[in-house]
Amino acid sequence: MVRMTVLKPLLVLALLASSPGSGAGLGAGSQLREIAAGLGVDSPPAPPATVGKPTSSPWSREAQLRGLPRLADPDATVRFVVLGDIEPGRFWFTRAFPPKKNAFERQLAALQREEPAFVLQLGDTVSRGTDANFAELEEKLERVAYRPFFPVVGNHDRPRTHGHSDKSLFNGMFGDGDFHFDLGGCRFILMDNSNWELTSAQLAWLERALDTPRRKIVAMHIPPSYLRGRFAKPKREPKEASLKVKESVGWFTEGAIELAALMTRYRVDRVYFGHLHTLAYADYGGVRYVISGGGGSPLYRAPGIPGTKTSHYIVVEAGPAGITERIETMRGKSLTFLKP
Repeated sequence: MVRMTVLKPLLVLALLASSPGSGAGLGAGSQLREIAAGLGVDSPPAPPATVGKPTSSPWSREAQLRGLPRLADPDATVRFVVLGDIEPGRFWFTRAFPPKKNAFERQLAALQREEPAFVLQLGDTVSRGTDANFAELEEKLERVAYRPFFPVVGNHDRPRTHGHSDKSLFNGMFGDGDFHFDLGGCRFILMDNSNWELTSAQLAWLERALDTPRRKIVAMHIPPSYLRGRFAKPKREPKEASLKVKESVGWFTEGAIELAALMTRYRVDRVYFGHLHTLAYADYGGVRYVISGGGGSPLYRAPGIPGTKTSHYIVVEAGPAGITERIETMRGKSLTFLKP
């Protein structure tokens, strides 16, 4: 796999400063703003066969898709890695929690040895969506990311973490909107619910994307409210989901019930979320859901958040025989989930 590189901000500054008629120059984050200017903000979801509006960033979806392996067998098993939240903590007191500094870089370097086809990152790539933070992220990826890297947008990838907010920096670096791609016998569907919702347009797009005989793997940042309190095999089925919506804190509600119905109707093989800095899973409506938020972010304890507090990544193999998951922790231990 050929390593993808990006120009360092200082080099770009030098080139701009030396060009005729140039101004004071632009930092890496400002370049992303220029790229994003043509994208629009919070644009409607892209049609099923596209990857969103194009961007010239070397970390764009188009560039990363070109780095995927060529699999001759359409039913070939695909090995990929799931990596949760990597933002280092927005406030000083959150950064006091484990793991130690540079946990994301150390995990990203370690998972390269697994030789995955790509890395599926579950959002919150930065602590706050600013020019400086995305420039720093770009430098980290340049140093240690040798495999295609596909993140979903998280609420921290925007200037404001709650409600609707500008996503132009993230979109300029990685691409905007919802998209999917096929590899081997699998379809991978990445959704944007960073506004704490899935709109009716997004749900219609999702249903079209799910209409495939391939194995279906869905990823988005914020988990849905119907999983709250259900981190064991449920005895009761989706009728209670509407009650869970009213109790929800830290989970998305708008479009959640519709998501549950689609996941069950189309027999989705896995649904991955980040957002909660923990490791947990739930079986709901015949579908396995996984929360993986330990990609390097602070492992603070919050009331009502279940699961294991450990920095980790998940090695996934998806093929004709099913899906297997092996969890690798920074402590050097391997874990597995119970079978669905």
